[in-house]
Amino acid sequence: MDLKKDLFNDTENETSYYESYLDQKIENKKLNIEKNSKKYSNKKIKRNQVCPCGSGKKYKNCCARIEPKSPLEYYFAKIKDILNNYTDSFGNRNNHLLYETLIKANKDYPLNPVLTSMAGLIALQLNKPDEALEYLMKHLRLMQEKTSQETINMIVSILSIYSEDKEAEKILKDIFNYVDYPIQYLVSADIKFRLKKDDIAHDILLEGYQKSNKEIDYLNSAINLLKEKRQYKTAFNLLVKDFYRFNLLDEDSDFNEAEIADQS
Repeated sequence: MDLKKDLFNDTENETSYYESYLDQKIENKKLNIEKNSKKYSNKKIKRNQVCPCGSGKKYKNCCARIEPKSPLEYYFAKIKDILNNYTDSFGNRNNHLLYETLIKANKDYPLNPVLTSMAGLIALQLNKPDEALEYLMKHLRLMQEKTSQETINMIVSILSIYSEDKEAEKILKDIFNYVDYPIQYLVSADIKFRLKKDDIAHDILLEGYQKSNKEIDYLNSAINLLKEKRQYKTAFNLLVKDFYRFNLLDEDSDFNEAEIADQS
């Protein structure tokens, strides 16, 4: 698992997505907060519900009381302007200016899932993992089971690379309450290994393999993780059981050792 490489790819992919999103929304003049929330949020926030921002307060005593200083259209137009016009001689956008705008936008509209996600990925590109994690976790609490796999990839990669293991363990447990992607099992197992909880890590890896419908890429990542952690017996047992399936990874060959082993 090359988490840093995956993290870079996910931030680039998500940025491209939001640039397209802004193109469409600005052109169609559909930027009001009510319509945006209905389309991208999982459900309406109830007044006595715990606020998704993470403050621990009830929504009615927290973000429901915020009165925006500027309309949402203003922020989206400004973001679009930065994306289009504020680049250096190499064509790189001004992420610092973009992030400053996103911070202001999130203060006015703290529960807008588009703004929280954009702020998270730009913070990550600016090497601000703690701030990125805060925005992305807020996005997760807003979107719940509708959260994209790319967003979850970014969250678990931050936890694996930058966070303390105990804190990462706690947050990962919380993430499973909303979504259930294979990458969560791989990173959760990695964290458990670091915390010397090897038996639990083994169980998590095997559960993830089943939940992934026995995806060959998951199997490959799981075995590499077990080898990295010197869990050779578990890796061997898993490898022997499904060794023949690795021929799926060798698409350029007419045959390989895995296929031969299965036929012998």
